Amino acid sequence: MDPFELPDALRVDMLSSLRVLQARELRPGEWDLVAGGLAALTEALEKGNPSLVQQALDDIDALGPTRTLRIPSQSLGTESDEAHARPPDQVLEYLNRIIHAYESPPASAHSAGA
Repeated sequence: MDPFELPDALRVDMLSSLRVLQARELRPGEWDLVAGGLAALTEALEKGNPSLVQQALDDIDALGPTRTLRIPSQSLGTESDEAHARPPDQVLEYLNRIIHAYESPPASAHSAGA
């Protein structure tokens, strides 16, 4: 993936969202949806389309929890607390690849002033 010059605000927002995602715990089926969202984000980045990047980020963010802390299922008498897990290897690979590619401004931005 060749990084194109994303608007700074979008790049910062994307990196922030992806770093939060690295620490999230979701159900295995939810991680499958996240992997699909990351594939769409990767495709949007490869196309160099900021609108598609923003849409992919919005879709990924919508897959996350709706509150910071979960209420333990024992207090609710439900089974909603089932098998939450850290990101699987496939998701971590997507996250690490995108974060690494975009964590610093593109080299062309530095060489333009030289």
